[in-house]
Amino acid sequence: MPRYFRLTKVRHTMRRVGFFVQFISRKKSWRAILLVALVGLGTSYLMTLGITSTRGYKIRELERRIEELKFENKKLNLKVAEMQVPGRVAEWVKTSGMVAVSNVQYISETTGMMAVR
Repeated sequence: MPRYFRLTKVRHTMRRVGFFVQFISRKKSWRAILLVALVGLGTSYLMTLGITSTRGYKIRELERRIEELKFENKKLNLKVAEMQVPGRVAEWVKTSGMVAVSNVQYISETTGMMAVR
């Protein structure tokens, strides 16, 4: 076998090994990129999950507060209706020292009178 043929075969083999090494090194860089991407996606998923659960908790708290305010509003409306009963108003008038008016006079714009004593 001639010497030239052996050298070309060695060079060719070395060239193949070089391509294989480059391919493996590229593959490792893709693995690293894939690993970084997966870690990033996992982190963003966990953050989104945490934010969503926090918002859900806040929504439940606000709904509970709405129910409390509705109940308080009903109680206040009942108290207003209770205070507007005519018997209750008459009792309040007596206790506050007010007196009933016997002679009521109304003023109209057409008479031209402003204050009469």
